[in-house]
Amino acid sequence: MEGNFLRLMSDRYSNTEYDVAIIGLGPVGATAANLLGRDGYKTTVIEREKDIYPKPRAIAFDHEIMRIFQSIGLSEDVLPCTTRYRPALYLGIDGQIIRRIDPSPEPFQLHWMPNYLFDQPCLETTLRKGIERFETVGVRLEHELVSLKQEPDCIQLTINDLKAETEYEISTRYVWACDGAGSPVRRSLGLTLEDLDFDEEWIVIDVKVNDTSTLPETNIQYCEPPRPSTYVIGPGNHRRWELMLNPGETAEEISNEGRILELLSRWGDPSNFNIWRAAVYRFHALVAEQWSKGRIFLVGDSAHQTPPFMGQGMCQGIRDTNNLIWKLNQVERFGGRESLFSHYQIERKPHVKALTEFTKSLGETICERDTEKAKIRDARLIEELESGRMETVRQGLIPNLVDGILHLENGEPVGPAGRLFPQPTVDDGTKPDALLDDVLGRGFFMVTRDGSLLKELSEEQLNWFEAVGGQAKVISETDSSLSLLRATNSVLSSFFDEWKSDLLLVRPDKYVFGAASDSSETKALLDRLKEYLT
Repeated sequence: MEGNFLRLMSDRYSNTEYDVAIIGLGPVGATAANLLGRDGYKTTVIEREKDIYPKPRAIAFDHEIMRIFQSIGLSEDVLPCTTRYRPALYLGIDGQIIRRIDPSPEPFQLHWMPNYLFDQPCLETTLRKGIERFETVGVRLEHELVSLKQEPDCIQLTINDLKAETEYEISTRYVWACDGAGSPVRRSLGLTLEDLDFDEEWIVIDVKVNDTSTLPETNIQYCEPPRPSTYVIGPGNHRRWELMLNPGETAEEISNEGRILELLSRWGDPSNFNIWRAAVYRFHALVAEQWSKGRIFLVGDSAHQTPPFMGQGMCQGIRDTNNLIWKLNQVERFGGRESLFSHYQIERKPHVKALTEFTKSLGETICERDTEKAKIRDARLIEELESGRMETVRQGLIPNLVDGILHLENGEPVGPAGRLFPQPTVDDGTKPDALLDDVLGRGFFMVTRDGSLLKELSEEQLNWFEAVGGQAKVISETDSSLSLLRATNSVLSSFFDEWKSDLLLVRPDKYVFGAASDSSETKALLDRLKEYLT
């Protein structure tokens, strides 16, 4: 199956210079370039800046993102850029805990730690070095997009070489616009943003601390009406504070170094703090009404912007890339119909909106400025926390897919459809602790603990599944036969047990398409998938 991903694009596009043009080389664009390079697409990346921005901006990602880095062969290279994500405590008006958000406990469902804090310049450097592995991917630094025009069989881009001060044209089949919140591509297409009604001004202060022992040992949200604030523990001696601006304060006044040190004096002697970066932001909650036009796709901040209170802004964009790449493969490698691309927005937009709305609700909790309302909030949240009704595990707050290429009935996912497929370690006969994704590779797959369910499939069904890039594997926790993969932890069997199933049909982005417990359900799942793909 692996060879199918390296087949050349169809001859009908032989006059087009590139398969994909990526606009923007931030962490989302760089991840996209690695995914496209991995799968053999001739790709060009347009980036107006010469160098990586040397200071932190995004600071958090989760285990799904590390799994995507694993899929491009960079997880071990990314790890040195990270530190574990500590629990987040929400403190009320009297300093009492009113909410807590904890990482998921072991065993880790995707193998990786549930959450990470990271150094963005280090991550971007790692991702850009990863791009250099691929002869099919070229990067044009100090170039910017001037205009684009979509033709029936290609997209014509006019590019400005900023250094040479000259313009030139290239042609591509697809454009992935990873060009940020101000997205020139989105604006040029006339695509609008839906405002989810959150707009608050905060200063974000990144600090190198001389002595970290004097500071809190976990992440804290100070839900205090006089000035809502956030404290985050980054890698090494990096600490971040986010402070809400008060009425009458200006960005210029609060960004002054003396004023910043005065604000931070609550947390210790200013001589302990070396300001690395300080910037005032408006925290927005915005989602594009339309995520694509023809073969031009909005990706990352160009399609959505979320407040930072769940550390999911960059994660959302990287999920976009992983969703798009498998659809591109189905259309260009396995003969799928182009209407598959319509499911990009169908799948990603509800996920993004749900997570953004929840993040916004956290922001509204944190940003309450009325003292009496804050007291009522504190009492309500303490009761929810003490009664056990409050969801306190961070990953339990991340939504599942609810629409698109999934096993649906009456428009609703059936069983585990739309949930992330777990990743156990397995003994594959050569390595006793291999990661399942590394063994299975890319594409669709059926995983079962009951091999008889596969034996009852017809040759025609199995041939079709293989033809669309699928493979089938039996995984057991007890059988050490080389014909099986033996799981060496329980995360997969626990998932089977939870959903009372014996077979899972999994999409290339590692979301579950559907589950089956007998041969007739297995056949029906394949038939449903076939309806989507062919």
